[in-house]
Amino acid sequence: MEEVFALPYAYIRVPGKSIKGKPWARINLGTYVQSLGLSSGSLNTSSDPSQWIDFLKAAGQATTVGTQTLRGVPTTHYHVLVDLGRYATVVPARLRAAAQDEAAFLKRISGQESLPFDVWVDGHNLVRRYQVQVPLCYQGERTSESVDTELYDYGTQTVPVPPPASEASELTSEVDSKTSQALQQVHC
Repeated sequence: MEEVFALPYAYIRVPGKSIKGKPWARINLGTYVQSLGLSSGSLNTSSDPSQWIDFLKAAGQATTVGTQTLRGVPTTHYHVLVDLGRYATVVPARLRAAAQDEAAFLKRISGQESLPFDVWVDGHNLVRRYQVQVPLCYQGERTSESVDTELYDYGTQTVPVPPPASEASELTSEVDSKTSQALQQVHC
């Protein structure tokens, strides 16, 4: 899957697949986060991966798991149980209201006061990988969602160019509608 972010839009393409007859889908992330019940300021609370290190250290007790080489880069693997009650206190002041919304959302869908995170950091304090597993309550059943993301090719990058409008199917209203419906079923 390929993604291009040109806020407030995300463009998504699955090679070899078409989306309503076009190679790309376009979603307005501002309205998407609102369909989650969050403020549009939530788009800015975690967009800089370097902020994750301070967030994780401040929000919970970090434990060193060990070292690991990822894509040829030596890293240190940390595990932390993030206290969602402290989340808003560790982000910059301009992001606190959105962070409070996010923490309340995570507490509601997970039924948890804290969440386990794993993060791999290189010698330059760059996040190379992060993992989180969020427990969920959906239609009265327990399940979970896992996120495992690798970050690489740090350095000067070309600015990604979104595809032309003629190549992107607008999916914002469908995604927002389905998300709102699903969230009515997600709570603990």
